[in-house]
Amino acid sequence: GSLMVYKKQVLYVYQPVYESGGTMFPTACDRTLIGLVCGHLTLIGYTVIRQCYHEPMWLFPLPVLTIYVMGYFRRHYANPSKSLSMERAMECDRINDIRIAIQKGLDQPEEGIGLTERRREFDTNSYMKPVLDPSLAMMEPMYYRKGEQDVMTDEVRDRLRKYNRYAILSIA
Repeated sequence: GSLMVYKKQVLYVYQPVYESGGTMFPTACDRTLIGLVCGHLTLIGYTVIRQCYHEPMWLFPLPVLTIYVMGYFRRHYANPSKSLSMERAMECDRINDIRIAIQKGLDQPEEGIGLTERRREFDTNSYMKPVLDPSLAMMEPMYYRKGEQDVMTDEVRDRLRKYNRYAILSIA
């Protein structure tokens, strides 16, 4: 009974204070695969200690393949995930061009109309992933039942306000 209630609250009610946006996943994946390599080497060592000499020959490619897979994952998944996708960057530029065209009173945005203004007013946070946006971290948890206040949620909201106020002061 209580597992269901806590699971619902964690998934739908409370906003996490810190969200890494998946930046720790490549590290966790690498460390898991390093553990797998250590397990392979331990198994190879155990078979040698048990005086089995043919089995390590068949087990030797496993750590080599695992290290190769680590490099493959790093090249194809971890490194590309550190940069913004071209599709998302083009969408941000298109929205910016429309905004500038509206400000200048044009009916249709011209090709590259906002390029000089984008270069002049470049903002390092303009291409930030939505999950890493600090303004979204100020969200407060909703009440468990809609329209009914409860003491626990009010207490959590007060604590979050206090924490967020100190977090904002430490950033500034």
